[in-house]
Amino acid sequence: MTEVGGIGVPGLDLQSGDHVCGLYLDNAARDSLLFAFLCAGLAGGEKCVCVLDEGAHAGVLENLAAAGATTAVETHQLELMSPDATYLSSGSFSADAMFSYWSEVVTDGLSGGFVAARVSGDVTWMLTAAEGAMKDFVSYESELNRFVAQRPVIVMCLYDLAAFGGGILVDLMKTHPKLILGGMVLENPHCLTAEEFLAPRE
Repeated sequence: MTEVGGIGVPGLDLQSGDHVCGLYLDNAARDSLLFAFLCAGLAGGEKCVCVLDEGAHAGVLENLAAAGATTAVETHQLELMSPDATYLSSGSFSADAMFSYWSEVVTDGLSGGFVAARVSGDVTWMLTAAEGAMKDFVSYESELNRFVAQRPVIVMCLYDLAAFGGGILVDLMKTHPKLILGGMVLENPHCLTAEEFLAPRE
């Protein structure tokens, strides 16, 4: 895959085909990651989609406006979406529905003249999801590696470590080839292929 831009902070370089887990402990840290991630994508001519609770949209827009990225939403280069309109659009989480949605994002972005797609999703909504949803979601996270490897897209999944707790780290390590921790992108040698991760679950 060709390189389509860094995350916008020295040392946080990402390229097309990357699936990275961004771990944060508070909203300020989350917004800092999002700001860097989105600014790099907007500057690089990429279609950007950010999924997070609607209450956090205003803060993202304020940060981007302060950086001079005031027209991104108007030109449809940036879309701010909610979990209800994406992950939970059918009433509950569906991996198939999300892969269809991300495929449309990439296809529409390329047909719209953008060089690639850059997507980010905060998964705090999972804390109140139906029982069993987490198992389905981490399987989806593993399958996502195959999805991004075949398309010009960068995916950053955001996890509130303070809310989820350390127990989720094992699954995150097994399903994300790269981690963002302490302001650095780290290669994750513990990540499993989708075949390896999903085999015990079948």
